[in-house]
Amino acid sequence: YVCGGLGDAGRCLDIVERFDPALGTWERLASLESARSSAPAMPSNGRLYVCGGLGEGATRLDSVERFDAGAGVWEPLPPMHERRSSAAAAVLSGSLYVCGGLGEEGSRL
Repeated sequence: YVCGGLGDAGRCLDIVERFDPALGTWERLASLESARSSAPAMPSNGRLYVCGGLGEGATRLDSVERFDAGAGVWEPLPPMHERRSSAAAAVLSGSLYVCGGLGEEGSRL
């Protein structure tokens, strides 16, 4: 999966694409609810989670979105306690963890 990023003139993207290694092709999926860059994405149990990142104007985000691959739709989840970008994410024992990254004003978390 590739989620968001920066496009022309440094604008955040809401584009999501998935690579099929068997076919060697990319597929465009439903767009993110919020355009963002520098956000970790983590697949788990047929769903894809995208957490925080940078929004328009380089504003750090606390929003979290979940993509249901079966239904093909994104849904918002409760926000994180801290706005962050450039973090790492992992799923362990059924829980999603978002660690580190940069917080408000670029402080290290």
